[in-house]
Amino acid sequence: MKRIKHFLKKRIPGQLVIQFTNHCNARCPQCGMRVTERFRRSKLMIDEVLQMIDAAVQKGVEAISFTGGEPLLFSDELAAMIRYAGDAGIKYIRTGTNGFIFMNANKPDFHTRISRIAEKLAQTPLRNFWISIDSGVPSVHEEMRGLPGVIAGIEKGIPIFHEHGIYPSANLGINRNVAGIPLFGKTDIRRRIKDDSERFYQEFRTAFRKFYNFVIDLGFTMVNS
Repeated sequence: MKRIKHFLKKRIPGQLVIQFTNHCNARCPQCGMRVTERFRRSKLMIDEVLQMIDAAVQKGVEAISFTGGEPLLFSDELAAMIRYAGDAGIKYIRTGTNGFIFMNANKPDFHTRISRIAEKLAQTPLRNFWISIDSGVPSVHEEMRGLPGVIAGIEKGIPIFHEHGIYPSANLGINRNVAGIPLFGKTDIRRRIKDDSERFYQEFRTAFRKFYNFVIDLGFTMVNS
């Protein structure tokens, strides 16, 4: 009933997005926080974040997302903030990764390393954990992110997360490379929609279908886009 009242008042139930760091180790072309950008990196002090959480609870916020940058560069602090948010009464807590933790999947410590991360998150009230994937073609995604071999690692790592009760979602930031081959080349997308909206729709529909089949085959059961 509380949520219905929110909508009747033309208000969406509140979500707080806490971007607690701009440190990152990926090269995503769509992001101003990519590792190649030259600016002074920083992160919020954990006490500052806890104050934000307290204020959010007082205002009736029900969902919090911890983002970056790359949140798992500071996994101990991240886990502490998630636990605090849950204890404070936040129902829906989300965070995710660019996938760097899944690199070097052929190293002998891979299973132990991923298990340690999954266990750490499983001991928190985390509701949703996303892994960003930009394309249904591994080589295209890895080139965009600057994370070679990460797709094979994700496929190997997802069952480990499942063993710990965490079912990651694939997080797609919609882009021209979803299907591997850049859709429409260098054509202005706005002009393409105006000139041939039906073809635009069909090409993206086909690209999404290819992407969804790809992430299902990797072991994902959910997709955010």
